Amino acid sequence: EYVETTISEHIHNQGMAKGKIEGKAEGVIEGQLATYEQLYKQGLLSETMYTSMTAPLRQQLEQLQNKS
Repeated sequence: EYVETTISEHIHNQGMAKGKIEGKAEGVIEGQLATYEQLYKQGLLSETMYTSMTAPLRQQLEQLQNKS
């Protein structure tokens, strides 16, 4: 019974850690997207540059969100 509890707790803790890491990654990507959007709105990035910079980030964000 003790071993089963320890294994269950370990799996639970791993899941929580993975969730925190993925959550932080999502936050970083969302922050980058917001920064690029502001630069685009200010005219500091062309539409082509904005699109080329945000497309991979949006794809990464979508992949992270689909894992949840």
